Amino acid sequence: MSSELGKLFANYQGDSVYSCVFEHFLEVVEDDEVRDFVDMALSFSKKHLEQISMLFKHESIPIPTAFGEQDVHRGAPRLFSDIFMVFYTREMARAAFLAYGSALSTSYRQDVVSYFEGCLQDSVQVYKKATALLLSKGFDITAPEIPYPAKVDFVEKESFISIIAGKGRPLLGVEIKHLQVNIYTNALGKALMLAFSQVASSEKLRQFFREGSQLAGKQITELSSFLQRDDLPSPRVLDDQVTDSTISPFSDKLLLSHASIATATGITNYGPLCQRYCDMTFILNF
Repeated sequence: MSSELGKLFANYQGDSVYSCVFEHFLEVVEDDEVRDFVDMALSFSKKHLEQISMLFKHESIPIPTAFGEQDVHRGAPRLFSDIFMVFYTREMARAAFLAYGSALSTSYRQDVVSYFEGCLQDSVQVYKKATALLLSKGFDITAPEIPYPAKVDFVEKESFISIIAGKGRPLLGVEIKHLQVNIYTNALGKALMLAFSQVASSEKLRQFFREGSQLAGKQITELSSFLQRDDLPSPRVLDDQVTDSTISPFSDKLLLSHASIATATGITNYGPLCQRYCDMTFILNF
């Protein structure tokens, strides 16, 4: 089916990128617990590539040209801290929930359904391990606390759902969740683009990544303002988790492809936020 083939192709491309990133992480990671975690994530990505290759070979479909050893510069200094490696992998697992869930719901062949089901299970393992590891290292990723409701309330005014008339009401719990998720996505993207702007081979590419980092920073400020209006804390940025290295561990092709993946993830995350009732007009301007 076209949906299955398209999702498998995208999955192959994505996991080939992540395999390269994890290979670099393993070269430079310092913490043994983080090393074991990254090794687990890498093993899952490699397993997915092998499984897709087997499916394609069975159907006489050419194996996609993707990313590999030629896109990893061995011996390059570390570009990110160990904490960033865990946070990055956790956010990739979060994005995978949506991608694999969508793929599973539009697949019909039993072997493809089973494959995406297994990918979801792998992503859950990575997400749970990353969350526990970040908390154990003192990196706070918890959502803001809000009081328990004292009674059941019902929406009785149409103005509640108006992005204009509803400005003055408190944020809903689900809105706080989506705001935090999108701030984290932009914090990761900002740090990635900042790092890529340091190591890209041409000034044109470096400027492109600098603009991406600035855009992510602008969105973090705007999204955080909604939390601050209700006296809620905003998640931290990750700029301090990027080293000062100017030697790229990856090819320019991989850097650009990763920027595309990060942008697509950000756009996907904005969907649920735009469906909520707080004033999200500024998002439409991006």
